[in-house]
Amino acid sequence: MKERKILMLVRTSGLEYDDRIRKEAISLKTLGYSVSILANYTSNNPEKGVTQYGAPYKVYSLITRKIFPSAKLLPLKMFEFWLRVFFDTLFKRFDYVWVHEEYMALNILLKPARGKYIFDLHELPLFLAKNKKMIQLYHKIESKSHKLIVANADRLNYMIETGLVINKSKYYILNNFPDKVFLDLPVNNLPEKAKNFIVNSQYLLMQGGGHSDRYPLQVLSAIKKHGKYKAIIVGPVAKEFEAQIKNDYQNIVYLAGYIKQLELNQYIDHAWSSIILYGHTGENNIYCEPNRFYQALNRGVPVIAGNNPPMKRIINETKAGVVLKTDGSLVDDIIKGITELEENYTLFKQKAESVKEKYIWEAQTEIINKIVK
Repeated sequence: MKERKILMLVRTSGLEYDDRIRKEAISLKTLGYSVSILANYTSNNPEKGVTQYGAPYKVYSLITRKIFPSAKLLPLKMFEFWLRVFFDTLFKRFDYVWVHEEYMALNILLKPARGKYIFDLHELPLFLAKNKKMIQLYHKIESKSHKLIVANADRLNYMIETGLVINKSKYYILNNFPDKVFLDLPVNNLPEKAKNFIVNSQYLLMQGGGHSDRYPLQVLSAIKKHGKYKAIIVGPVAKEFEAQIKNDYQNIVYLAGYIKQLELNQYIDHAWSSIILYGHTGENNIYCEPNRFYQALNRGVPVIAGNNPPMKRIINETKAGVVLKTDGSLVDDIIKGITELEENYTLFKQKAESVKEKYIWEAQTEIINKIVK
């Protein structure tokens, strides 16, 4: 039988940290496809190898990104990536070219590699929805795509309402659920440094890192005022908050830094709760349904979430956590959320345990199969 091949084109902070790409690659391999990846990292560092999930990859360092930092001349950077892919795949053919994110949208139009193109929108394509001309450009991208993928129904509905979607039949929803690999990870000890910091306290896990729209200072202030718990932040902390966190909250928060996806269970499993906040700073945040939200439920840990519609709906359905009145921007609101969880913790914990296998990536295998038919 002829080998069926898929090429993924990706921009990411790191392939071992990007759980959606990992899960998709594993699912596609299960369906009989070999998966290879050409990428550019946010660090712009070159790299080559094989991922932990068996996908060979090559990461380009783009000259244009070195010359023009930040978001300047994005089309030029995308064009350089296109050229690199073109020459690397000149004598190859793929069944599908799986393009991730709007940063890579130019590849849908110019098609650097041979194959049917799938556009995987991890986020809403807001850059391509800024004005009528950009929306027309998105319509061309849609017409050139064999299939398109969005991360949840709320985002697809938003795209329909704003006029981005012309051919709804091309769109498929792949929720960013954890997979059975993550579900079946053993319960490991909390890493020694974190354990020595936490000692006998219980802690809230701040899985979203320390960016401004995750409200790290508000969460830490609420925990400090409440007075009973500590916190662990997984992921990077924005430089603007480093000094204040070190000065004002060093006794209650442990900074774990970047943690690989398949090592997060060490921090999730021992958490009293996971708090997941996405400030209402834009539609991508408002309609966010993050992987980390489901990871906590997947490991039986109750959640505290902002009032973002997708997370609010899931918590209302499962009763496995608390929804704040706001997006998490108010300290008193977070304190009330912690108190509400505290007062009925046994029930919330039971509910979280009961939905551990409810939101599993593998339940979407048939959807993936339809995408690559």
